Amino acid sequence: MPNINEYTDQTEWMGVCVPKRVDEGDDNDQAVAACMGMWEHRNDAKSVKAGNDWTLEVLGVPFGSPSDKDSDGQYFDANTNTHQEQYPTVPAVYFHGRDPDGKPINPEYIGKATPLRTDERGAWYQVALDKTKELAQRVWQAAKDGIARASSGSAPHLVRTDGDRITEWPVIELSVFDMGEGRQPSNRYAVAMPMMKAMYKQAGIDLPSEIQPEASESAADNATQSNIGVIEMDEKEVKEQIALALKAQREADAQALEAAKLRQAEIDAEVAKQLEAVKAEAAKGRGLLHYDEAPYVTQFNDSKYDELSAGELSLGMEVIKARGQRVPERMVKSLALKILDEKPQDENHEKDLRYVKASMPAQMRDEKNLKADVIMGTLDTANGLEWVSTSYSSELWRVIRNIGGLVGKIPSQVIPDGSNNIYIPLESTDPTWYLVAEATAVTSSTIPTATVDSSLAVTDRKNIAVAKVGSRVIYSGELTEDSIVQFAPQLREQMQVSGQEMLEDVILNGDTTLTTNINYSGNPADTFPTMALDGFRHLALVTNTANSRAGGSLSVEDYIETLKLMGTAGMAGADNTKVSFIVDANTHWANMKLPEVLTKDVYSSATLENGFLTRVFGVEILPSWQMHKSSAKRMTLSTGFVSDTDTSNLYGAILAVRWDQWKFVFKRRMTMEVTRFANSDSWEIVSMARFGMGYRDNEAAAISYGLSV
Repeated sequence: MPNINEYTDQTEWMGVCVPKRVDEGDDNDQAVAACMGMWEHRNDAKSVKAGNDWTLEVLGVPFGSPSDKDSDGQYFDANTNTHQEQYPTVPAVYFHGRDPDGKPINPEYIGKATPLRTDERGAWYQVALDKTKELAQRVWQAAKDGIARASSGSAPHLVRTDGDRITEWPVIELSVFDMGEGRQPSNRYAVAMPMMKAMYKQAGIDLPSEIQPEASESAADNATQSNIGVIEMDEKEVKEQIALALKAQREADAQALEAAKLRQAEIDAEVAKQLEAVKAEAAKGRGLLHYDEAPYVTQFNDSKYDELSAGELSLGMEVIKARGQRVPERMVKSLALKILDEKPQDENHEKDLRYVKASMPAQMRDEKNLKADVIMGTLDTANGLEWVSTSYSSELWRVIRNIGGLVGKIPSQVIPDGSNNIYIPLESTDPTWYLVAEATAVTSSTIPTATVDSSLAVTDRKNIAVAKVGSRVIYSGELTEDSIVQFAPQLREQMQVSGQEMLEDVILNGDTTLTTNINYSGNPADTFPTMALDGFRHLALVTNTANSRAGGSLSVEDYIETLKLMGTAGMAGADNTKVSFIVDANTHWANMKLPEVLTKDVYSSATLENGFLTRVFGVEILPSWQMHKSSAKRMTLSTGFVSDTDTSNLYGAILAVRWDQWKFVFKRRMTMEVTRFANSDSWEIVSMARFGMGYRDNEAAAISYGLSV
């Protein structure tokens, strides 16, 4: 990326505009607002940069493509011949011989243009402005303000095209002007010969002979010539002709303006259509994802804009501004956080990222009273100090984690705005079936008498409420500058991964009761995430104890007996494509020692040779290191409950779950938000999620506990 210090006023980066550094005390909001206007400049085909001593660098012939045409439906490319060697110096005029209001005037010569270079963007010219000209002064100021535009001109009889591609475009005039009040550039702008002659004469440049049109074409330019000679007209006739010509011109201009409005409306409609398509695609992505993905995590701060790139958000902002509407603050914040999420590529990139974070507008800052909150800093042992040292490796040594992906296997649903819980319709008692006799009679209305009694199909519903969990860290500005690792991205990633582990812990071990809690022999703190909902183990151990059994030494029969607990004669466990076994870490290791697993005569692909046991009796086995997490050993008492005295926890368990009988609902997927506190030079990162889970009926889970492993 370009070094931000190389630009005089503003720079373009990553599809969004970044304001130039401002002195301490300057208003960042104004800097960001000025920068937002740069996006239109970037997307325009023309570019004008102010240099030194009243010189401009002008992109006079911008290259396009079949999918990137100008307002006239044509384009230049690298093969377009601009004949720069034949026209090394051309006049620079204001707006193709029109005044700032767009009315035709005598061509206002404001300087001279000479070819500068040709690169991947197009053919560039250097324009030396005439300081004595008022319109040149106007253009110079516009260039410094970033609102100057350019448009090249050619003679009609010299232009050649191949379909929409312009093949020959001798640049014989270059117009520069300030944007606004309807003044717009166009790649296609051929200049009438009388005006061209006046331009060259005023600039003191000889008009090349090859620019002169053929005699027949010159005659066409002469409004008083015809095949029958000179037409004599009196003053009245001249005035009438002028009035008619002006009327025709006004009508043509009105038609052109209306056509431009219709075209712009079509463009706006297409942009809106594309944005809606992006949103719709993003909405599809919020459903049930693959096993190894995390459907409960938003990548940035707001799921509404989460799936849009920085460039798409910037385009959306410009469409909204062009319609005179206010850009939502959430949209601005989402764009800024996407920029903040960038990984620095080099030292200059890292400096620019720090500057962008410091330039976040005021509406993104939340001036709070920190009160007694603990702030991480470079001198705070165990809260930042260990990451600040020139002798440390810059690669962070990460902790070992295990995420089983269990949440992604549960069917999920989003609770719509305006509700804080959801009712799921349930299929309930079936209609009654009867033995039916043959029809033998009719009623008085000659209708056959019914031979089958009517019955009802009972309906039911399940309510699922949501709870909120969150995590928050405050850290100093010095820590972001001095840390040997990229502190903010690392902290954000760490919160996301630990959040996934937390959710797996909640769905397995969740228990909302304060007393007789399955995870603690004493009363748990009401701030523990497992207090958010009742999970898989709670259903089998507490809600429906008929679906739990005490085992002994682990054997393969424990898996069969666990499935048989799920409904009458094990009906809910009969479909091995919809059921999984979840085992704690200790049971997982004990599985490998089962004699049926080790020997080929019983098990065709011996685990001793082929790795972990992944299925038994056709049902998959999913080990989870979050199961029994409140025990440091990941073990339980003989009752299946976890004791606060960890030495008493000696047993493992096998949990069977029927996935389609559970529903995981989101009110808010996991979000990450970063806020800066300027008054203390510190930052805050907060992660939040609102979710709930419920089961269809009591047969959705079963457990064998007290297994000696």
